[in-house]
Amino acid sequence: MSATAIQAVYVRGHEERPEPKSHIVFRIDIQAHVRSWQMWRRYSEFVDLHTELTKSVGSPPPSSLPPKHALAMLRPLKNNAALLEERRAGLETYLRAIVSAKDSRWLDSFAFRDFLGVPVGKQQADAATGDGGAASSFTSSSWLDEHMDLQARVRDIRADVNRRDAFSDRGDVGQAHSTNVQAKKKLAGALTRVGALVAGLDALALRGMSGGELQRRTDMVARLQDDCEKLAQMLTVARHNTSRGLGSPAERNLHPPAGSDRAALLGGGRPAAAAAAAASSKPIARVFGVPQPPKETEETRPMDDHGLLQLQQVKMDQQDAQVAQLATLLQRQKQLGMAINNELAQHIELLDGLTDDMDRVGGKLTAAKKQLNRLG
Repeated sequence: MSATAIQAVYVRGHEERPEPKSHIVFRIDIQAHVRSWQMWRRYSEFVDLHTELTKSVGSPPPSSLPPKHALAMLRPLKNNAALLEERRAGLETYLRAIVSAKDSRWLDSFAFRDFLGVPVGKQQADAATGDGGAASSFTSSSWLDEHMDLQARVRDIRADVNRRDAFSDRGDVGQAHSTNVQAKKKLAGALTRVGALVAGLDALALRGMSGGELQRRTDMVARLQDDCEKLAQMLTVARHNTSRGLGSPAERNLHPPAGSDRAALLGGGRPAAAAAAAASSKPIARVFGVPQPPKETEETRPMDDHGLLQLQQVKMDQQDAQVAQLATLLQRQKQLGMAINNELAQHIELLDGLTDDMDRVGGKLTAAKKQLNRLG
């Protein structure tokens, strides 16, 4: 599990601790996909985190820490409830700005994961410490957490592809290129982690995981690999503005169509022979509903037939982007359903164990009853 699986983070309270000397710690509530936990941190630890993030990422986080108060040197902060509440709110704003930032460099850093106590598999710990040759090790629960986090990462990469296409549509080639490079880096990391999941399945099989559960998880990994392969193909396809017919109408139509050509295109000036042929024969193409004559608009007025075709392609691409966004929402609903299914599977395992225990106790009671009958 990595920091990208975090859905929300709150600083909801504080308390005073006497050792090693009297100080204030703040309670941090972290909510992930299928679990939540708490961490207690001092303000000085927030300062150390800010310094480490600035040093490792190369730029400060999107929000600044609440400043120290000059009065705190003269009077302990624990005696001032208003200043404590102000600091609590500032620390919560600081953490939530990192979690919700579009740039995930601070969120994915090892310092931030360690600060929040995010549980990581051995594969991720090896990546952070530089020991990449060690074998991965997962528990049954941490394997599912890592899988759900990878699915979230795949959705992020797909969103980067959509942003790249949007930048390309607007003619911003530089931003489109940088977004594409960023998505490729994320995909490379995701592929490495998918390989760790496969190795983790082998380890779980050796530790006695049931065959049905192994097959289910193997299918889950296979779907992840298919998604990564599709994303890799999408990232290798460069979209250029010149092939999309973008630009101003004057740039797309250096030679405006003649009036007779436009009339023929819109059906207003068809020759008599063509009109008679159309009246005497049925259209070859299928027609759904009542056919409507084409209407001229301000957008299509300066275009020729090639420009109209390109405009239609742009509109279709916009619809495809909207469908992709809808697919992302549906995928999120699917992940929630799978998380609920995982919880139910764990409960079923517990109930099966309880049933086995009851069967064993029932067998012992039956044997004891038989012995009592022989004695009686």
